[in-house]
Amino acid sequence: METTVSFGYWIRRQRKALDLTQQALADKVGCSLAAIKKIEQDERRPSRQIAERMADILGVPTNQREMFLDAARGIRSVDRFLLAHEPAVPASIPPKTVPHNLPMQLTSFIGRERELEEVNHLLSNTRLLTLTGIGGTGKTRLALYLAADMLAVKQFTNGVWLVEFAPLADPTLVTQTVASTLGVREQPRRTLLDALTDYVRAKNLLLILDNCEHLIQACAQLADTLLRAAPRLKILTTSREALGIAGETAYRVPSLPLPNPQQLRDLDAVAQNDCVHLFIDRAKAAYPSFHLKEKNASAVADICRRLDGIPLAIELAAARTKVFPPEEIAARLDDRFKLLTGGSRTALERHQTLFALIEWSHNLLSESERILLRRLSVFAGGWPFGAAQEVCDEGLGDEVLDLLTHLVDKSLVVVEQETEPPRYRLPETIRQYARDKLYEAGEAEKNRDRHLEFFIQFAEIGEPKLRSAEQIEWLERVETEHDNLRTALAWSLESSKSESGLRLAGALAYFWELRGVGEGYKWLNDALALAEREPSGTVTAARHAKALYGAGRLRFMDQLDMPSSLMMVEESLHLSRQVGDKWWMAVALEHIGFSITEDPQTAIARLEEGVSLARQVENHWPLALCLVRLSGNLFLADVPRARQILEEGVAVARSVGDRSILSQGLIQLAFLYLWEGNLATAESGATGALTAARAISDFIHEMLSLVTLVTTSCFQGDLAKAKRYCFEMLDIVQGTGSTQWLTLVLVGFGFTSIFNEQSGRGVRVLAAGLAILRQGGINLVEGGSGPFFIVFKQVLDKAQAQLGPEAFQTAWAEGEQLALEQAIALATENEGEDLP
Repeated sequence: METTVSFGYWIRRQRKALDLTQQALADKVGCSLAAIKKIEQDERRPSRQIAERMADILGVPTNQREMFLDAARGIRSVDRFLLAHEPAVPASIPPKTVPHNLPMQLTSFIGRERELEEVNHLLSNTRLLTLTGIGGTGKTRLALYLAADMLAVKQFTNGVWLVEFAPLADPTLVTQTVASTLGVREQPRRTLLDALTDYVRAKNLLLILDNCEHLIQACAQLADTLLRAAPRLKILTTSREALGIAGETAYRVPSLPLPNPQQLRDLDAVAQNDCVHLFIDRAKAAYPSFHLKEKNASAVADICRRLDGIPLAIELAAARTKVFPPEEIAARLDDRFKLLTGGSRTALERHQTLFALIEWSHNLLSESERILLRRLSVFAGGWPFGAAQEVCDEGLGDEVLDLLTHLVDKSLVVVEQETEPPRYRLPETIRQYARDKLYEAGEAEKNRDRHLEFFIQFAEIGEPKLRSAEQIEWLERVETEHDNLRTALAWSLESSKSESGLRLAGALAYFWELRGVGEGYKWLNDALALAEREPSGTVTAARHAKALYGAGRLRFMDQLDMPSSLMMVEESLHLSRQVGDKWWMAVALEHIGFSITEDPQTAIARLEEGVSLARQVENHWPLALCLVRLSGNLFLADVPRARQILEEGVAVARSVGDRSILSQGLIQLAFLYLWEGNLATAESGATGALTAARAISDFIHEMLSLVTLVTTSCFQGDLAKAKRYCFEMLDIVQGTGSTQWLTLVLVGFGFTSIFNEQSGRGVRVLAAGLAILRQGGINLVEGGSGPFFIVFKQVLDKAQAQLGPEAFQTAWAEGEQLALEQAIALATENEGEDLP
């Protein structure tokens, strides 16, 4: 059987013979990497200019130049050109004299450049290479492409032979199928295995055994026998699991790399992703007028992501573009097993639907493996081994580790070795299939309950750690399990387990305060709403109190709604007093003291009570919290005492290890130093606050630290630095989408304008920001007593001195009428022009 050689194939082989990467060739030719990829995959023809540069780089002789250019344009047969005119690197020519039975590929081979390099290297150093991976990842396609490369370099003089086991069900026919492919026949008084062994003994050939998973034992035995007898034989196998014999090298074929969510607005970058490239190519085959556009790029990327980058699944989805646009395909993926059908009629039956593909793998499992697989579907986003053992061990006991290992070996579970400890996960498509099996078996409720209980215990163990010196480690651990925690919370609400829901949401409240206030408030609010519908006494007062406090805090942080926040935390305090929980009483009193802005004496009384209670409990986290807050409220009345309390609060925060409270305390100290005129120390304190906040990705205190640095820079007269901090704040807020925090950005720009003697603009910007804060119950002009408020008043006095009282009042009134977008536009107008 002869090999058909394309121009793109010839270019790729020449490039490799010269030891050039695609990027290196692109750089030398002067075109994009994407262009080289498409030329090598025969998806586009090079221009004459690019073809001429390729001829120079690839060493095409002058007397062959026009024939090469004709081949590039498709005018001349590439095969005839290659036969008649020996190219500069003979090893790159696919010889017609090497026998083989490789099928012609009718669709383009997309991506896999790295994998091809790796398996090529592995095959040169081993005699048995097994390509493993879940169904549909393209193991067979990769093996065939590699085999075509082997033909090109004339490595196997006796041929490259493909043996397809997919249609075979009887393991006793494995030897006969291989022998038939190689043309070996039975001989009198000799077994067929002996005849086959004698045939390959002196041969230099590559044998490809495709789809071995359902015949694994027979394939392993045959491969072992032949490799021992034939020193020049190499075997390349594809299978869901390795053969497991001596000398084997297993290579797991990964899914295609997923599109970068940060690049969805860059169509060229999206199109160059291998997943998206594959989707586009197959979509065009089904619907020739299909094009990637700004309108559908996000949906195409979402399809690729939700299909785990599995090539077959992407191809099946792309085939639906003749019926549905990508947006609708993405929306229908929740029922993906009905949607993703209708592959090529000539493909294997199990490759024609996604369900059949996974069903094939499932049917090869033992009963215990099936049980564990469906139980593992309760996890979302992966799990450590200990979690699987706790949640899934009923009836399996000590077998869980061995069974999990088998599922990894069979490519149904992915192990992420780079994490410590290793984590396991089910590809989402496998997880959905296994979840359906869990419901069919009637085990869903029991296993989801066990999953919920496990993660309640995890969250409750982690809760105090998040407020300690172990804060960074536990923030990462909780972040890693966030999808599991969301899944557990959703189940507690769906199954009306109000006590469990409040336990879990309450334990995670501080995590959300540092990582995602909007999401946290929603979960806590939903859990509280469920508890209110339950009969009285179902939920304990202590858990109710904790959840109310968390919801109140997050309500303020998410929506700047001080009245509602205060009401919820006061109810929490009432419940904590009922049960005598001094720790939570102190914590609630701190927030109440912070929230009462119109009655300073009452606020101080609440905070002093909080400090007194906090000194009575062993864990000093509430003490640090209350001391830092109290110091600010005492500033106007007693500066020496305020300083003493603040310094103690910062020291306690350092000893506790909570970087969020430490950042808060350092910010207050910085404004205290600023008020005293100690500018260098103020800047140092603000920088320390920013470092502490960023160490734990504490968005709120990061923003407050930057406001402090803007202020210190203004007082130092370094307005360029102040502006850079302002734009840094703006970038951060725009990146999060939390538009309410743009009020802090307005404060920063307002200060900068005033110190830049543009007080008219500065006052308008400040007034706009303060009007928005006042809607949430925060009055920076009249309600504050801490060092920040005193410094704020100094800045306003500076502006009034520049403008005069009447002009100041006019500018202020105009600013209060500005919408948020108008205020930001005014604040940033021409401000970035003189920045480096």
